[in-house]
Amino acid sequence: MSFSGKKTRRVRPLLWLGLIVLGGLSRPILLSTADTRPELILPKTQPQALAAARSQQRQQQEQQVRSGNYDLQRHPFTDDKATHWKNLLWTTAVTEPRQPFVAQAIEQLLRKTYQTEPKQFSQAQLRNLDMVMQVSTQLYLADPKIYSALEGEFRQILDRSNDTRWVAMAL
Repeated sequence: MSFSGKKTRRVRPLLWLGLIVLGGLSRPILLSTADTRPELILPKTQPQALAAARSQQRQQQEQQVRSGNYDLQRHPFTDDKATHWKNLLWTTAVTEPRQPFVAQAIEQLLRKTYQTEPKQFSQAQLRNLDMVMQVSTQLYLADPKIYSALEGEFRQILDRSNDTRWVAMAL
């Protein structure tokens, strides 16, 4: 028994469809089930920061750059002052102040990275010291003249620190 070309062309797609259904490669779709997926509600536009709001935020940050805020006697590097230092270091990174009192405070904080064992610091203090390393590197690269004293601290970190991340940042 031989198949003619016309019959084979008509039967072949039906054979493939039958093999797919029998092989379990497709699932029957029930027309009675409703689509119960929740619809995503996305905001139509992302609100943009206005120039006035950006300017006001910048002014607030610049107001935080005062010698009293960088005073380690007033604000010791302890757990209860961790939030103060975190916010102040963030502000310092954003504003990149060029006052000598900032350089002195950063220099004093850098000394902690090699004068004290990292085990003696809390997690909050270690996070802040990581920030001190990042900010001090940024400040030194931005203005090596004002932050020239940091170079000596970086050398001390290279010689004396046990923390590989701090040594890498000091390089």
